[in-house]
Amino acid sequence: MDNQMRKWQEEEFLPWKQAAEQYQNEKQRMTDKLRQNAAELKYIISLLLDQREREAVRAWNQLDLEPALQDIRLNLNRGTIEMILFNGERAMLNIDQMLNDLKKVMD
Repeated sequence: MDNQMRKWQEEEFLPWKQAAEQYQNEKQRMTDKLRQNAAELKYIISLLLDQREREAVRAWNQLDLEPALQDIRLNLNRGTIEMILFNGERAMLNIDQMLNDLKKVMD
């Protein structure tokens, strides 16, 4: 292998490969964690449907799932869940899409 190819491999390909492997490992870790906590996730959804958001946040954070939540709000009229993170960021999720994604993970 010539020097230019070796340099490209060391400086570009290997860091990319390591980052891709790390991403896949993290994704698998979260999938495994979601599967292990399927009953708790169903309980969290039931808490949200009962408008018990504080308890849902507490249950979510106790599972050590990402991201850690400061608050969560369910809006059935719009079909969304708003997740408020500790850093102030907000994430809006479509309920149907989220349930479909969870179902795929659990299957």
